[in-house]
Amino acid sequence: DKVVLEAYFSYYDKNGGNYGANTNKIEKISFVEGTIWDIPYIRNAVLAVTEGNDIITGYEESDDTIDGLGGNDTLSGVGGNDTLYGGNGDDRLYGGSGNDTLYGGTGNDYMDGGTGNDNYSLEKNYGQDTIYDYDSTSGNKDIVDIGENTLNLIFSKDGSSLKVSNANTTDQLTIQSWYSGAAYQTEVFKASDGSQLLNSQVDQLIQSMAVFSQQSGISWNQAIQQKPEEVQAILTQYWSHQNA
Repeated sequence: DKVVLEAYFSYYDKNGGNYGANTNKIEKISFVEGTIWDIPYIRNAVLAVTEGNDIITGYEESDDTIDGLGGNDTLSGVGGNDTLYGGNGDDRLYGGSGNDTLYGGTGNDYMDGGTGNDNYSLEKNYGQDTIYDYDSTSGNKDIVDIGENTLNLIFSKDGSSLKVSNANTTDQLTIQSWYSGAAYQTEVFKASDGSQLLNSQVDQLIQSMAVFSQQSGISWNQAIQQKPEEVQAILTQYWSHQNA
């Protein structure tokens, strides 16, 4: 047997009007043995995840926290200021509207914060992650928080994308369409010591890296190992401590 409650989770009524009215929800569902499901219980049950490959969609009107645990998950925050944890596995995280925080976790993850001031949080050994960050809102500020010091972060252009590699690990971040315009760029990169690099400084840093490699006759990766003090002197011209 099955009972379908039409448009229960829609933020419009079933006729397409009254946005935000919550007119579709039944307040309580009672069972013969005495069990009662109220709205909070149903909302939480729908967001329940497993160690498998889950597809979970949050709510338009609330700030959701969704932890994908294991598996290759697809998590969507929709509206609100959501927090999404990919956990283990190759996950896809979609923030939607609002100021969202996305944690890819380990694995090769895809993250799209949507609109709003979003934070992409990456830890060491995060894998091969991809960010797509299109938001043309004036004054928008999206942050990539990388759990690594500035010395080991290597920026490079790859077609229309920006790549950020780690000199000590196989971790690599790709920001798709970075060179297609400012709307595709995260505004701030943040290192483990709190220092920040602005999107407007990325190309200047890449150019300085190229000039140094040409003049010294060694690659930037080699320079990190052989001439760390000189490398750090270049980095401090672009990375600085300031309020994000």
